Amino acid sequence: MRVQLFATLISGLLLLLGCTSAPASSTVSGTITYRQRMALPPNAVLEVRLLDSASPEQPLNRIIQNPTTQVPIPFALTYASAQINPDHTYEISAEIRQDAQVIFSTSSHYPVITQGNPTHVQVVLEMQP
Repeated sequence: MRVQLFATLISGLLLLLGCTSAPASSTVSGTITYRQRMALPPNAVLEVRLLDSASPEQPLNRIIQNPTTQVPIPFALTYASAQINPDHTYEISAEIRQDAQVIFSTSSHYPVITQGNPTHVQVVLEMQP
């Protein structure tokens, strides 16, 4: 009786473990900074985008915010796990605008999520002329 009960419990646990599925959404996070020693203007707008390198013109998600702190500025982008193709490369792109003019933007690639890339990145923006 005891062995049968133990076997039933183990079978039930294995069944439950097999029923777990991938989360519906995940998050990529990090910080945004730049090298220049200057404060952000009070009307600055930060936009951070999660891009699929196969179609970078259509972000999977983006956030637009008025930073309430100076750099480094933390960010967190939530995305639907079902949107992610493990064979694709994904990256973070960002820019800071003032009065609709881009003053800082990414000039490097910041790969995330797939192919061994992290889900937390430190993005360094470059000043734009």
